[in-house]
Amino acid sequence: CLNEIVNVVSEKGVAVYFQPVVSLRLKSVIGFEALSRGNASDGESYVSTSCLFNEGLPPHAKFKVEQLCLNTILDSYHSIYEKHLKKKLFLNVKCELYCLEKYMDKTPVKMVHEHEFNPNIIVFEFDSHQLRKDIPWNLMASCIDMGFKISIDNWNPNLIFNEHIFRINPDFVKLDRRFFAGIDSSDNIKRAVASAAVIFRQIGAVPIVK
Repeated sequence: CLNEIVNVVSEKGVAVYFQPVVSLRLKSVIGFEALSRGNASDGESYVSTSCLFNEGLPPHAKFKVEQLCLNTILDSYHSIYEKHLKKKLFLNVKCELYCLEKYMDKTPVKMVHEHEFNPNIIVFEFDSHQLRKDIPWNLMASCIDMGFKISIDNWNPNLIFNEHIFRINPDFVKLDRRFFAGIDSSDNIKRAVASAAVIFRQIGAVPIVK
C-alpha cells in the first residue's frame, strides 16, 4: 500500500470525479462533491480508497496525499466553475491533520485562496466520524473568516460529538445514507429526517444528501 501511495504522489497520479449534491429543501443540485482516486502503478486501475486514505499512514504521508488531491481537484474544477458559477464545491479535509501544530499553518484554506474561486462557493467538508476524535477549531475559524462554507459529512443522530454541532454552526449537514435509507417506503424515517431538518434550520444549516 505504501509503495502505491509513493507512486501516486511522485507521479501526481490522481483522477477526480464530481458527484452531485442535492438539497432536501430545494430538491435540486446545489453543487458537487469532489472524489479523488489514485492511479495504480499498473497504469490500468485505481489504488483502493482504503489504501489511499488509510488511517494508519503517518501524518506526513496523509498530508502529501491531501495536498495532491486538493490541488488536482481545484485545477479540475475551473472548467465547471466557468459554466456553473453558483454551484458549490464540497472539499473533504482530514480533521486530524489540522489539529497537529506542524500543519496548522499549511491549511487548505490558503491553497483554495490561491485559485481565486469565489469563497462563497467553496465548502470545506468535515467527516462527522473524524470529528468524534479531532475538531480543527482553528481551521474552521479560518474558513469562516475568509468567507468559505462549512459542511458536516455523514451525520447521524447517534454521534457523540453532536453536542458540538451548535458551536461548529455549519452551513450544511450531509446526512448519513444509513439514516435516511428506505425513506420512500417508511413514514417513520420520513418523520425522523423531517425532525432532523428542523434542528438544522434552527442553526442555519441546509440538510443535504449525495
